[in-house]
Amino acid sequence: MKQTCIQQYYDEHYYNSSQNKQWIKLPFPQADYYVTPLKLLDIQRGRKLLDIACGTGKFLRRAEDLGLQCYGIDISKTAIRKARAIVKGVLNYANVDKGLPYNDKFFDYITCLGSLEHFKNQSRVLREIRRVAKKTCQIYFLVPNNDFILHKLGYETDFQPVVNRHSLTEYRSLIERNGLKIYRTLRDNMYLTNLAESSSLLKLLTKLVFRPFVSLIPFSLSYNFIFLCQTSN
Repeated sequence: MKQTCIQQYYDEHYYNSSQNKQWIKLPFPQADYYVTPLKLLDIQRGRKLLDIACGTGKFLRRAEDLGLQCYGIDISKTAIRKARAIVKGVLNYANVDKGLPYNDKFFDYITCLGSLEHFKNQSRVLREIRRVAKKTCQIYFLVPNNDFILHKLGYETDFQPVVNRHSLTEYRSLIERNGLKIYRTLRDNMYLTNLAESSSLLKLLTKLVFRPFVSLIPFSLSYNFIFLCQTSN
């Protein structure tokens, strides 16, 4: 898919509340997707954090509340416009596949929450992350598993463009051969436990069926993986 088509999708559909009708809202407790990265990163006030594919800035706003200097980048003009309404930090509208507009060894923390799979040139993005990360930088990736147990049954979970998902082994290889060192790997099955948001009645029913068995899902067949990384030099 061409860059202009990807931008158009995010500007006119994904971040446009009048067009984005894919989610049905239900009266269950809302999942908080931003608690885990902020707990796992060793947050220290005054340090610089970059959120890649920052969307409307909700995660950055939480990070600013903890005293971080926040930077965000996204391909969507609509998302950046909305983010600027709540985020004080530096926000850039740009195509990450073409590089990151930041100086070498600039950031103390870098996050990419469920977005690496939407980049065409993942190796270049990872090398750029390595370039702008300080030697002590903590890097957090949340990525979907191509071997998710429901994917194997023909159940699709991702409706966004340019999806380059990988297995656990393939992600590890991709990340490490591009100069990052993984020091911790976790799984995340919040998709199955979050009943408050579902894109269809069928998906809600699927979650209800599988929810009691989430703890039994093998690590390699989990929905998401979390990789905590540092630069390898």
